[in-house]
Amino acid sequence: MNPSFKEFTSLDGSKLTLNNNILMINNSRKPLSLSFWGGESCAIDLNTTDTIIEMAIYDRTTVRQNSRQLKSVTEASIRLEKDLDTELIPTAFNHLTNLILKNCGGQISSKIYDYYPQEIVLFQIEFNPKKPSLVSGINIPTDFSIDCLKRLDCQINGSIITPPSLRKDITIEADLIEEVIRFWGYQKIPTNQPLPFKEVTDITPKEIYLIENLKDKLIQLGYDEVLTWPLVTTPTDEKTVIKTQNSINSEAVYLRQSLIPSLEQQLDQYNRFKLPKPQFFEIGKIFSKEGDNFIEKNALGIYNHNTDVLRRDVLQNVSTDKKKIIFKGNFVEIIIDNLSKPEKYIPSQQQNNATELTSQIITLDANIILDKEENAANLIKKYSQIIGSKNLWKLVITDIYQDPKTNKYRYTFQASYFNLDDKTAKSIHLKTFDLI
Repeated sequence: MNPSFKEFTSLDGSKLTLNNNILMINNSRKPLSLSFWGGESCAIDLNTTDTIIEMAIYDRTTVRQNSRQLKSVTEASIRLEKDLDTELIPTAFNHLTNLILKNCGGQISSKIYDYYPQEIVLFQIEFNPKKPSLVSGINIPTDFSIDCLKRLDCQINGSIITPPSLRKDITIEADLIEEVIRFWGYQKIPTNQPLPFKEVTDITPKEIYLIENLKDKLIQLGYDEVLTWPLVTTPTDEKTVIKTQNSINSEAVYLRQSLIPSLEQQLDQYNRFKLPKPQFFEIGKIFSKEGDNFIEKNALGIYNHNTDVLRRDVLQNVSTDKKKIIFKGNFVEIIIDNLSKPEKYIPSQQQNNATELTSQIITLDANIILDKEENAANLIKKYSQIIGSKNLWKLVITDIYQDPKTNKYRYTFQASYFNLDDKTAKSIHLKTFDLI
C-alpha cells in the first residue's frame, strides 16, 4: 500500500479509512481496489474504451484480516478467504476473455502477464485398487476403481495417483477409497450381512506375552508390582551408562542399567512405612550403550524378605536357567530379552470360554467355623463343587481368623453368582454354607 492513501472509495460509494496493513491495488495517483472490493476509481461506464482484466488469488489470511479490520464483508472476501485453486485461473481467464470478445466486441491489445511465484505441489498417493472392496466389505471391481479416479481427473502412473489441484480434500489413500465407494454407491453396501475380514498373523513379540504372564504369576504368589523411576543418580557401569540431557532432576541424570538399585530405593520406602515382610517385583526397561549404539532391554527385578522363598519362586515359576539369573542378596534380576526361547517360559493357558451374562452378578458373604485349620485351596475346591460351575462366577476366602479363646478358626467366604435372580442366589448360598 502507498502510505499516502488514507481513504478508499468503493464501487458503491462507501468510504473506508485505510492503514499500512491493508493490501491494495493502486497507481501512483489514486487507490484502485482492495483485494476483496473494487474501487470507484476503476469503475466501468458507457465511455470506457480500455480495461485491464485481472484475476488473482491472494493470501487468504490477509484477505480475512483486511476484511475484519475494515469491518466490511463482501461476496469476494468470503470467497477469497477459502483455499482456492490457482490452477483454475488460466481456464477462468480464457473463459472471461472469450465472453467479452463475443458479447462486447473489441480486441486484445497486450500480452498476458502471469505472476506465479510459488506453484503448488500436488499430492502423490500410492493406491491399491483392491482397497475399496476391503474397506466396504463388498466386491468393487478394480477396473471401476481406476475408471472412477480417471473421471475425477486424477493422473495415474502405475500405483501412484495424483489428484487434481481442484480437489484439495484428497491427500491420503483413504480419501481415494472414499471417492470410489461413493461413486459405486453407499446404498449397495448391505446392512444385514457381516463384513468379510482377513485373519492376520499374530506379530506380537513373544516377550510381551511372557511379561504379561510373569506379572500374573508373581501376583498370584503374593508379590506386589511396583513402578520405579528409570533415572538414577549413580551409574552401575561408567563405560556403558547413558547420560540424559536436560533431565527434569539435576541429580538423576543417568538411565538405569539395572532394576536392582531402583528396587533398593523401593525397599527403603517400604521400611520407612514399616511394612512387614515385603515382597515385590518390577518389569521395566534398562538401558546401556555399546559403542555408538543405544541398547534397550526388558528386565525383571524381584525382592523377597526370605531368600529361600525368593530362590524357590524364581526357579519354579520364572526360569530354571541359573546362568540367566542374577542373584544379589534378597534381590533377583533377569534380562527377559536374553532368554533364548521366551515362549518356553510362558505358562500354558487354559482356553477361556466366553460367558453370556443375562443379569447382574450377585455377591454374598458367608462365615464357617472349623475346629482346626484347613487348607484354603481345599476349602474353595470343596464348596465350589457343592455350588457347581453353572452359576458360580467366583469364590474366594477374604479372611481367616483364629479365636484366641476357643482356638477355633473362622473362614470368611465371598461367593459371586451369575445368571440368577437374587432370591435363587440367596437360596443356593444359604444351603451351601449351612446358614439355614
